[in-house]
Amino acid sequence: MTDQKNYIILFDLDNTLIEIVRSHEHFDQIIVDVFKRAGVPIPKDRDRDKLWRNNDYESLLKSWDFQDPVLFWRLFDEIDLERRRRIFKDGRIRIYDDVIPVLNDIKKKENIFSAIISNTTQKIVEFQLNKLRMRNLFDRIYGLGEFQSLCKPSPKGVNLILSDFAESINFSKSNVYIIGDTPNDIAAGKRANIKTVFINRKNRDLEELGKYQPDYTINTLNELTDLITSH
Repeated sequence: MTDQKNYIILFDLDNTLIEIVRSHEHFDQIIVDVFKRAGVPIPKDRDRDKLWRNNDYESLLKSWDFQDPVLFWRLFDEIDLERRRRIFKDGRIRIYDDVIPVLNDIKKKENIFSAIISNTTQKIVEFQLNKLRMRNLFDRIYGLGEFQSLCKPSPKGVNLILSDFAESINFSKSNVYIIGDTPNDIAAGKRANIKTVFINRKNRDLEELGKYQPDYTINTLNELTDLITSH
């Protein structure tokens, strides 16, 4: 008789499980508001996108004359929460239709454990999950935003979560999966030596992910459970 395999699924949150309608506009406006609040000249709109494609954000911020990255992210997180509270009222944050059935199915399986791994703060993650009544569907919840060194694409946040799981269950890294919609999600998983799944809800070209290509690509979460248990 063989021991039952344990699986761990690490879910990104924004635009993987929940949709932020016009998300580019949401995050771009936060950057604008941060610079306004700090009294620093606002970068041009075509330059602001570089923040999401540049791992060396400290150098990028300094090139924009924003000398204190800690202040930048503190203001960013404050404004992000303020805006999310407002757009919730407008119905601009919502759960994708395939999410709740799949998470309920995972929750019923004794050998599959799940966690949220988000680059937003714990306060923002908890706020959204409570609002959407999703909090009890996960075994662990991690909002890494207050600790930039742990944020994706760094593998440090992933490894921290796995260390936490290792205190209570036995598992192999070959049975750990990260699910996300951005290059940062895939890069973090690859660098942590776990399986990576790109959820391609917007029919994007995989070349946009750069050098870290996913092990698997799915279009909806409905494909997830079979994919994991068949490998």
